[in-house]
Amino acid sequence: GQGEWFLRCALASFPNDRRILYSLIENRLLAGEPAAARDYAARLMAGHSLDAVRADLAVLPTDYAGVPVQTGLIAPLILEAARQAVTGLETSAPGVSR
Repeated sequence: GQGEWFLRCALASFPNDRRILYSLIENRLLAGEPAAARDYAARLMAGHSLDAVRADLAVLPTDYAGVPVQTGLIAPLILEAARQAVTGLETSAPGVSR
């Protein structure tokens, strides 16, 4: 839809903006496209620290400087992406055995 188009254009202009990624994750979940939402969550976790994301999720519900984001909706997917990123690091690090 138009919302996704706008957010993708914004992300192209500001590729490191976490708020845009949060909005895209939410937008795709609400549109019934969880695979696309997972892709955006993976991109978020690949480029940003868990501490930064955690801090954002704590303030987004009361931060009125931008478009509201339903953190309760997006947080489980972000947590899943964070777990997968850590698992990927564990399995790809030299000298790490499982």
